[in-house]
Amino acid sequence: MLAEAGVIVSPVHVSNRPERVQRIKNKKKKYITQDLLANLERSEAAAQTRSAVETGFTKPPSALADIKFPTLFRKCRSKLWVPTAAEAKLPADTDMQAWLQSQLNDYSQELSSDPERLAAFEALSPQEQIDLVLLPTWQSLSDAEQNEAFIRARFQCARKLGWRRGYSAGFPTFSSVQQSTGENSAQASDADDANLRAELSIPEVDEATLATVEALLKRIRTGSDKADQLLAQRELFQLDEERAWKSWVSLPDSVRVAEEREAWQNRDRSRIFIDDTPGSSVCFYKLARWFETPQRAGPLNFLPNTIVRLVRNHTPPGTDYDVWKATFRVPLSMHKHALRSYLLAIYGLQTTWARSMIYRSKLIRSVRSGGSLRPGKDRTFKKVEVGLLEPFLWPGVAPEFLSSRMMVHEMKFESARAYMKMTRTARWRARRAADPQYDAVKEAVQSGLLPPSSASAPAYLKTQVSTKSGGIPTAKHNRILSLLLQKKLSRDAEIRQIMQQRATAPSSSSSSP
Repeated sequence: MLAEAGVIVSPVHVSNRPERVQRIKNKKKKYITQDLLANLERSEAAAQTRSAVETGFTKPPSALADIKFPTLFRKCRSKLWVPTAAEAKLPADTDMQAWLQSQLNDYSQELSSDPERLAAFEALSPQEQIDLVLLPTWQSLSDAEQNEAFIRARFQCARKLGWRRGYSAGFPTFSSVQQSTGENSAQASDADDANLRAELSIPEVDEATLATVEALLKRIRTGSDKADQLLAQRELFQLDEERAWKSWVSLPDSVRVAEEREAWQNRDRSRIFIDDTPGSSVCFYKLARWFETPQRAGPLNFLPNTIVRLVRNHTPPGTDYDVWKATFRVPLSMHKHALRSYLLAIYGLQTTWARSMIYRSKLIRSVRSGGSLRPGKDRTFKKVEVGLLEPFLWPGVAPEFLSSRMMVHEMKFESARAYMKMTRTARWRARRAADPQYDAVKEAVQSGLLPPSSASAPAYLKTQVSTKSGGIPTAKHNRILSLLLQKKLSRDAEIRQIMQQRATAPSSSSSSP
């Protein structure tokens, strides 16, 4: 092929002639380059695609050219038909994916005696291999079973497109949501419901099914176990699938075609459901095939990972809040035009103007190095103000919120402040009391309401002494109190020793002659 195209395959002979003479000699020759090879492959692929489109047939491998596929089977396989357990003459609880994998392994084992056919089979795509494997199962079905399989394949494709899925496209109960104002209106609504149900071929639901649906919805809404909620959702989807299948079977074929056309027109345009590329083939025939999982349409769009915070506008005292302005805290690397594009692309918020401001932190001289640094407390930040087309008022705090939430936060703040004051630390650590010996003492004993007893606390424990200023005893106070306690204990020991000596002195003097 390269020689026919006039391409030099052998290495170029470099002579000692001048460069200009050598360039004139090789002017009409084509050298092998990456671009040239790509153009040749592209032209050959285009020629094969053109011939396949004209004939409508993709030439199969020579070893598998003797296999013939029925037209209805080709249509079913284009919609990814896989037999059910009943169609494959298997038990109802059979795993069809495992069965299909075993069929592929058995088919490869059968072709192991013919290396040429085995190599041709392994060169096919996974879906084309499944086409060959499922052909005997299709041939074992009767005409009625084949037609039912085709209807089921069409139903599965329609469900992928969203046919009767979701809250608004599901199976509404009309009478339950209408409020009848009288007997005549109630009868009229019942008649309209019956006509509409007959037109849409919506199957009736018995009381047992309704009770099951209510129980599943209750498990989904009020359940605490995530696994149980997921199981309830799957059961609910299974009930919806069975009801949709009954409705699909009861529809005439002309209505099915109309429903398929409407579902295709109302499909999600952000996803691709059918593979209609030139290389797509079904049973060695140029035909579009459905994707097993719908593909995403268009290039990937990556959302920005910048953090933009909406803050309250700066309102000087005595002035009203400006409702036609919004303030955002943005990173230092983000300018005001990027913020306007960010708000329009993600939130659809149109702005009229933008103003950016950078607040620099204070410079503090370092004690160690002597240079200047910016502390983290007053860190440099950037603020952008934008104009709005619609007024936006910053939501105020309700009085109920202030009473129920703010007091809790204030108590937590005071508790943390007292704890840090007692422990002399600026960081939060494991909780411990200022004086561990008071952990086992009741609150009434600590406050002095009850005297210390052996039942409530040891005898040496005293009530907590408050400071002179009336504040909380800090670690400094505890250290002073511990020193005073040590002095008191040593003084008591000396007094007891002196008392014992004086008590034994008269007895010793009386016993002497």
